[in-house]
Amino acid sequence: MTEQPESAQVACSACGSECLATSKSCWLCHADLANSQPIITASVVLEHPTKSTADPILTGLTIACVCFALLIGIGIVQSDPGMLIPYLIFVTPAFIATGGRAAWARLSGKQLSGSQLFLTFMGSMAMIVGLFGMLIVGGIVALFLACLSMATNDFR
Repeated sequence: MTEQPESAQVACSACGSECLATSKSCWLCHADLANSQPIITASVVLEHPTKSTADPILTGLTIACVCFALLIGIGIVQSDPGMLIPYLIFVTPAFIATGGRAAWARLSGKQLSGSQLFLTFMGSMAMIVGLFGMLIVGGIVALFLACLSMATNDFR
């Protein structure tokens, strides 16, 4: 066992306050510090957990979502190959975001749990669907305004 270095402070035996080791009396209660004990500070050791923090249920959900997305892609190719491009526009960024986050975590020395991967994939899909939804609504509004302006020009 290694010896702890002497502290520059001591604890007052009467009131427990921290005082300088060079002081003769406590700054708070003015008691004699002759019998006071030195304050020993503990060293903090950061340890990485050795056990995986991955939740097996959410890891299974992530694998199921990936398999489901691949099966949908295969079904689209079989029924209407022309719809594969819009499908890939929706799904590919989510796969890229999930893979990129996992790779970045590995480079940083961390391990992502299944729930973090699942939430990254689903969050990416939600943002992509929301973005395309806003683009579609914007297109419909622009089309409506264009038709409205053409209709008002017809009545003049």
